[in-house]
Amino acid sequence: MAMPSPRDSLAFPLAAARWAAAGALVAGAFHLVLVLRRFMDEFGLADLLRDLLPGMVGQTLLGAVLVGVLTFVVATHRQDRSPDRVGHAAAAAATTGLLAAFGASVATSAMSALAHGGLPMLQSPGGFAAIGLMVSVLHIGVAALGASVGAALLAQPGEPPVPTTPSRQAWAGIAVFGATLAFGVDLVLGALPGLLHAVFDADVFGGAPWTPVVAMAIGAISAAGYAWQRRRAMTALPWSGDAWTALASLPLALLLAAGLGVALGVLGYLADDGDAPTRLMLMLGLLVVAGPAFGSLGALAGVVRRRQAARSN
Repeated sequence: MAMPSPRDSLAFPLAAARWAAAGALVAGAFHLVLVLRRFMDEFGLADLLRDLLPGMVGQTLLGAVLVGVLTFVVATHRQDRSPDRVGHAAAAAATTGLLAAFGASVATSAMSALAHGGLPMLQSPGGFAAIGLMVSVLHIGVAALGASVGAALLAQPGEPPVPTTPSRQAWAGIAVFGATLAFGVDLVLGALPGLLHAVFDADVFGGAPWTPVVAMAIGAISAAGYAWQRRRAMTALPWSGDAWTALASLPLALLLAAGLGVALGVLGYLADDGDAPTRLMLMLGLLVVAGPAFGSLGALAGVVRRRQAARSN
C-alpha cells in the first residue's frame, strides 16, 4: 500500500489528535493515582477500586476520545484557515494536542476542587449533578481553546495541503457523530443518579459508575450504523452538521437506553431464581437486541444527514 503524502491535509490534524488522546490518558491516570492516595487511608484500597475505579477509568477513556476528536476538528479548521502556519510540523502537532489535553485537565480539576470545597450550596446530590455538567462543558471548551492556540503557535511555511477526498472526510464526520452522541448520553446518564437520589431519597442506578462505558458503547454502535449511510455522500459535508445530527438523535438514544435498562432490571429480577446459564442467555439476548437497535438509530441519522445535505445543495 502506498504511503500517504506528507502534504496530506489530514496529516497534521491526525497527529494532533493522537497527542491529545495520549495526553488525556496520562492526565487521567495521574488524577486517578492522586485520588487513590488521597482516600486510601480513609476507605481502603479494595473499596476504592470497587467504587471509584470503573467510573474514573471510563471517564478517562471517554475524555480521551472527546478531546482527540475535538482537537482533530479544531486543527483541521486552523489548517484550512492558515496552512502556511501549521503545515505538518511534528512539534506543532504535539503542542496542539498537549495544550488541549492538559489545559482541559487542569481547568476541570481546579473547578471541581473549588466547587466541592468552596461552595457548600452544591454539597448535595443535585449540586453534584450540576458540578458534573459544568465541569464537562468546561472540559470541552478549554480543550477547543487549547487546540486552537496550539495550532497557531508554531510556524511551518510550506505548500497548502492537498484536499481531502469525500470518503476520508466522511470518516471524520462519523467520529464527530459518535463522540458527540456519547458525550450527550454520558451527561444525561451521569446526572440522573444524583437527581433521582434527591427526588426519591434513595440510592438508585447502582451501575452509575459504568455510565461512561455505556455511553461509549452507544456512541460506537450508533456511529457504525451512521457510517453505513454517511459514507455514501458524494461530496464533502461540514462536520458541524454531524454534531447537530448526533444531538438530534440523543433523545431517541436515551429512550432506547432507558428501555433496555428497564428490560435488564426485569430480566435480572426474573433470573434471580434461575441458574447461571439461564441468566447468561438472557443477558446475551438483550445485547443481541441492543446492537441492532442502536445501529439502526445511527443508520436513520445517516439517512437524515444525507437528505438534508442534498436539499441544501
